[in-house]
Amino acid sequence: MPSNPILARWGRSEAALDCWATGASAATVEALGRLDCDAVVIDMQHSACELRDVAAAIVALESTGTAAVVRVPALDGATVQRVLDAGALGVMCPMVNTAAEAEQLASACRYPPRGTRSFGPWRPADGAADYYREADDAIVAIAQIETLDALDRAEEIAAVPGIDALYAGTADLAISAGEDPFGFGPEARDRLARMAAAAHAAGKRAGMLAPTAATLEVAADCGMDLVSVALESWLVVAGATDALARGRATLQAVRA
Repeated sequence: MPSNPILARWGRSEAALDCWATGASAATVEALGRLDCDAVVIDMQHSACELRDVAAAIVALESTGTAAVVRVPALDGATVQRVLDAGALGVMCPMVNTAAEAEQLASACRYPPRGTRSFGPWRPADGAADYYREADDAIVAIAQIETLDALDRAEEIAAVPGIDALYAGTADLAISAGEDPFGFGPEARDRLARMAAAAHAAGKRAGMLAPTAATLEVAADCGMDLVSVALESWLVVAGATDALARGRATLQAVRA
């Protein structure tokens, strides 16, 4: 089966960088995969993506050598199984609040005896036999920490066998604390540091969304191992805004 660039980065004690895709357009995901990123996170939670869209995006991404990570809508073993059978190399699950929920996620990502995943990969590129032998060690299971209760239990969640990383849901954590989801003050930084410390104490990895210079600085200070640097919708808006501004300025200068 394809190697996982996220694990390769972690094996070299480096941070893995990813971009997010909320639309799961195969063409857009493939374009992101051809950039210098280790993974593209395909979001099923806050998007209209269906499994068929996700599967097509995973197929497109495989040609680039970039890992496909799917954020499933909720903790549901059937959905986890289907995105893995489609070829995802990672699963991110939102709102993991307890060790028991983390155990469900980890179990859904691995075959017996390590987990409860049913066998039926319908399209891995290298054949089902190789996939079965290699999948358990190639797939990453990522638990999102998005409430204060989850943060208080972060050490327990990180200690669950089969959980590879904790990933901060910074907006939901802020809302849980009664704060502005768009703010990024000292309290938010402290929460991220706590989560990262809990993950690292358990020998696991930590991640967060860091699309700005300020958030990248926090990610670096906390030793984050999986850093999401952009969403495709933001890239489109930023690129189009810049192109329109340059176009208007140039044309107005010519006509002046």
